[in-house]
Amino acid sequence: MLAALGLSPEDEAVYGLLVRRAQAGPDELAAALRMPTAAVEAALSHLLACGLVKSGSDGAFSVAPPAVALGALVSEQRNALRSAELALVMLAEEYRGAVAGRTIDELIEVVTGVGAVPPPVRPGAARRPYRGARLRHTALHRRAAGQ
Repeated sequence: MLAALGLSPEDEAVYGLLVRRAQAGPDELAAALRMPTAAVEAALSHLLACGLVKSGSDGAFSVAPPAVALGALVSEQRNALRSAELALVMLAEEYRGAVAGRTIDELIEVVTGVGAVPPPVRPGAARRPYRGARLRHTALHRRAAGQ
């Protein structure tokens, strides 16, 4: 459940038990969770580094208020996700630019010879279809009709 915040299952188990007990030492937590004391101590060390637990002078650990401590972790993750979203947008724009640059070359048609270019249309003149287009159109219809 708290893996999204960077907690392992062991961290989560130790934290959950501390929330229910409010305060406990590593040996007590290890016995209750049936985990090796070294694993509990590693989890406590990580929880301490995350600001989720506090260490007392007697060696016992207590939890910081979950709404405050977990709320801070959630806010950090939210900010990290926003940064990732901004990076995603920038990378998508760069990708789009790179792809657009490649496809423009594919869209350009190179024509050679005067006959391949249609004559310009004079203002006021009736528009007639380009003769080459009409010939291609007729040839396509003949092929479709089987002629």
